[in-house]
Amino acid sequence: MKIMADVAGKERKVMENYDNIILDFRQDTDIKEEIIKWESRFENEVKMAADAILSDKNINTVALAGPSCSGKTTTAGKLGALLETAGRRVVSISIDDFYLEENTASDKIYIPDYESPEALDLGMFNHFIRDIYNGNEAIAPIYDFKERKRVGMRRYVPQENDIYIFEGIQALYPEIYRSLDSATTKRVYITVASSVTANGMRFEADEIRLLRRILRDYNNRASGPEFTLRLWDAVRDNEDKRIVPQGKAAEIKINSVIPYDLYVMCTEIYDILDTVDLYSPQYPTVSFIKKKLTRIIPYAILESDVPADSLLHEFID
Repeated sequence: MKIMADVAGKERKVMENYDNIILDFRQDTDIKEEIIKWESRFENEVKMAADAILSDKNINTVALAGPSCSGKTTTAGKLGALLETAGRRVVSISIDDFYLEENTASDKIYIPDYESPEALDLGMFNHFIRDIYNGNEAIAPIYDFKERKRVGMRRYVPQENDIYIFEGIQALYPEIYRSLDSATTKRVYITVASSVTANGMRFEADEIRLLRRILRDYNNRASGPEFTLRLWDAVRDNEDKRIVPQGKAAEIKINSVIPYDLYVMCTEIYDILDTVDLYSPQYPTVSFIKKKLTRIIPYAILESDVPADSLLHEFID
């Protein structure tokens, strides 16, 4: 482990990088070739994960976890498609759907702590698990982040050939994992595990996830950059405490770095950060990020160049 100062200036331990990927795009760079190369690298990792799951005929549950903005939802879909191709019926469950509604967690206005196991309806989750393991019809809620409440229910009727994929930052939390049958469960841990030096500017793995989160929160969760940045230290503290240690025990690990994503996200993130007031407490961090993005904006990649099935759509759409 190494010590670094994160974008907020706070020293913390970060996960070991597999490597530092160096990109040096120019106006004559064959962008399509670069995109194919990095997308293929990630697809190969997912395929190896699927092969590892299928190698054990007793497995009927996958717990897929990782820190914020590692690409868990998209990876669960890709993994599920490969398992279905092999003849399994796949049921994907987002643990996020088991969040408590705000008015059931507190009588006061508050900022939801989505990282905490206390934010989950563990009783309903445990009931769901018991039902599917016993072959009974099971009901799971549908949670809407913009509404910050449940907006419906889904029914599941278990079949003998089912394999369940539970994905979310909480999938390996002890409060969740102990409800699963460890003898028939594979643990999959996904994270951005490589730093990227883009046109001479180094972005640590955690910074890449933060950039993804700024974009995702703005586009899909009705949250501005100040809100995302204000919560980031607490998010990282929770990852260090609850997610990274559990990930070390996972049987399968996936590196979700797709290094050209910096060139795809840079312009929109810069514009989003440009809305932050000069006197905001988050402005020093915003200024730091914008300075780094300025180095790669001249070589920005259009979103239209990103393949339709890319993990990046989890953040840029």
